[in-house]
Amino acid sequence: MADERDEFWSKKTQLEAQTKLVTDKLQTIFEASEMFRSYDPVEFIRGRASGPPWQWLSIAGPTGVLPGFPTYVLKTRRTLSAKTWPSLDEIATLLAQWHLLDEAYRKAWDALSKDQKEMLRSDCPREREAPERVRDYSKRY
Repeated sequence: MADERDEFWSKKTQLEAQTKLVTDKLQTIFEASEMFRSYDPVEFIRGRASGPPWQWLSIAGPTGVLPGFPTYVLKTRRTLSAKTWPSLDEIATLLAQWHLLDEAYRKAWDALSKDQKEMLRSDCPREREAPERVRDYSKRY
């Protein structure tokens, strides 16, 4: 009885750690996405910014900003770091591991007795639900 509960807590803890790892790694992409598409309307109204947001980004490599970026772009301080940018292989590995741990967590929950589930009901796995609408990024804006 305690073994199932210990197994459940172990799987839950592993899943939470993996969730944090995935979230932290993908934060770079979320921030970059925001930088690529965010316009400051006030700056455009005042006539101080022109062109799409990606024109105002620079990329930093291991030794600093990569060559070729003009001073006016560097002054914006909108820089992405190549060091923190995850590869698709890295993202695939992180997400696959997360799904494996999620499945193990759900199986550990299923192995609990009815009484144990009642005691731990606040830790019950959420129902899987796909987002209602997925944005179509293939369209050009």
